[in-house]
Parts: sequence; C-alpha cells; structure tokens
Amino acid sequence: MNNQQMKLVKKATSFLHNLYHRCRLNIIICLCFPVLLVLLPENGFPVNFSINPVRIFLDGQNKTNVLKIKNQSDEDISLQLQTFSWAHDSSGKNDYSPTKDIIFFPRILTIHKDEEKIIRIGTVIPQDNQEKTYRLFIEEIPAPDPVKSNVVNMVMKVGVPVFISPFEEVHGGSIVSTELLGGTLHLKVKNEGNAHFIVNSIALEGKDSPGNEIYTTEIGGWYLHGGKTKEYEIEIPGDHCHSIATLKVEVSTDNKLSFSEILNVTREMCLP
Repeated sequence: MNNQQMKLVKKATSFLHNLYHRCRLNIIICLCFPVLLVLLPENGFPVNFSINPVRIFLDGQNKTNVLKIKNQSDEDISLQLQTFSWAHDSSGKNDYSPTKDIIFFPRILTIHKDEEKIIRIGTVIPQDNQEKTYRLFIEEIPAPDPVKSNVVNMVMKVGVPVFISPFEEVHGGSIVSTELLGGTLHLKVKNEGNAHFIVNSIALEGKDSPGNEIYTTEIGGWYLHGGKTKEYEIEIPGDHCHSIATLKVEVSTDNKLSFSEILNVTREMCLP
C-alpha cells in the first residue's frame, strides 16, 4: 500500500470514528433529555433557540404576557407549542394534563436565522387563593433531510413554567421529617405557602462527638409547589457516616426562606 492509499484509509477511518461518536452522543442526549429537562435551572441551557423570559407570571391585573423566542442556529427552525397543567408527586415526578386554561398564539411557527418572534400568552380563568401551575412546551420540528436519513437528529423540547398567581401570596416551609436509615438520609420538605418556591440547596453538615466538622455536602431541589411535600434521599458515605454524631440539615429557597433541623446520629443508622 503506497503513501497516498494510506492517507485515504486514515481519512476514512477518522470520518467513521467521528460519525459514530456524533450519532452515539445524539442518542444519549435524546434518551437523557427528560432528566435534563427536570434538572433544568432557571436560565436554561444551550439550544437552537433562546427564550425570554424563562418563567411566565399571570394574575388578575395582568392576564396576558409575551414570550420571545430567538433563533440562534444557522438554519431556519420550525417550532410547535403546547400547554399542560403541571403538578408533581412527593417524589418530584411531574404530571402533565392537557388544559385550555392557558391560551397562546401562534401554535406553530418558523423562525429564520437570527430572527426573533413573539408568542402571546394569556389565561381565561380567574385568580384563586392557590397558585395555579402550567408548562408551555416548545418543541423543535425536525426538517426532513433525505441526504442525512441515516443520522440521528436531536429534537429540542423546552418547558417554560407558567404561573397564575394567587390573590395574596403566602410563603412558608418546613422540614416535615428526617430519618437516617442504612447510611441514607430520608428527608421530607413541605411548602406551607400557597405559591411555589425553588429549593436552591439542601446542605448537610456532619460533626463528630467533640464538635469537629467532618462531612459536608449540598444538593439542589428544584420546584416545590404550594401546599405540596417532596421527599429527598441523600446517601452519606460509610466512612463518614460512622463518625458523625450530629447531622445538621438546612434547606434554602429562592424566596429567602430557610429552615433547618439537627439529627442525632447513632452507629446503627449507618449500618446497611
């Protein structure tokens, strides 16, 4: 095999290698997208389009609002929109149901490169004593491409929270229970208000008998709707757990609520 043939073989091998990893990455992203959507922070993540604002609030005085979508890709994009009522259970699993409470226009649109379009959003229902929660889903419609029919395309779908505020917001929260079993902390947090908050962090601080800090960790908690309770599980490594005498649990939210509890830890709580 001469030098020119060797170069062609290397180019072909490199092309196939890169193609494989691009397709594999797209498949992984598509499969993992529901998880990414649940853990999505307020300011979103890089997609083919930008959204502003990232949350929509409606009330008795402001029954309409606008959402701006800008195409950040090099090609035209087509989008379709749907609204659902939004609830979650104690494990944090989201439950979506079709709704006519939220109206919007347009439902399908095409946005050219660097173009920005406006979605008009409103509600047909009155305020209540309890906040009402919805999601406006914006989904990219993939353009058919017969040349790339064997390539896996990634379809972006983003859910924008929509809230109808209550007459008067009441804020409150508490730690309902803490239990350490088999080295895993089982924590229940309740939103005692009538409107949602975001659990910014759940921080753990473990101290030994003399009072020395020997373990710390922190996780995020995401949305907790008004009046709802959510359960969290945090695993504590065995080598740390067996040395902890007291464990402080502190929950902080985006509306400046903070509540904590101290748990006395025994060795039995860390045994599998």
